[in-house]
Amino acid sequence: MPSTTELKAAFLDSIKPGVVLDDAFFRKLYGWSMTEPDFLERALDIAVSRQVDIAPGYQAWGKAYEAEQAAIDKDVAEWYGKWSGEQREGVEQASGGRNQRSRYQRIPQIFQRQ
Repeated sequence: MPSTTELKAAFLDSIKPGVVLDDAFFRKLYGWSMTEPDFLERALDIAVSRQVDIAPGYQAWGKAYEAEQAAIDKDVAEWYGKWSGEQREGVEQASGGRNQRSRYQRIPQIFQRQ
């Protein structure tokens, strides 16, 4: 199995006229730029030197990816809000309607008795 270094080198070598600038290409570019700070800059320099214009496609892909992630985050937040509300209702029902914090709220009363 090739090492990460070999895979990155092969990816950079693939940037030449006629390269398919698809979702897989931009995901690799994005992923490796997350783990190696100068990877994106190196890829763009190689693309410019080989007369391949990847910047507009990467920017468009990035906007679409961020929109997709924002939609996923929104769905997760809605689900979590609903789930945590259900959990809270379940705890309140199990405790007979008392708040779980009530045992801590009684601590000052216990000390006042002494």
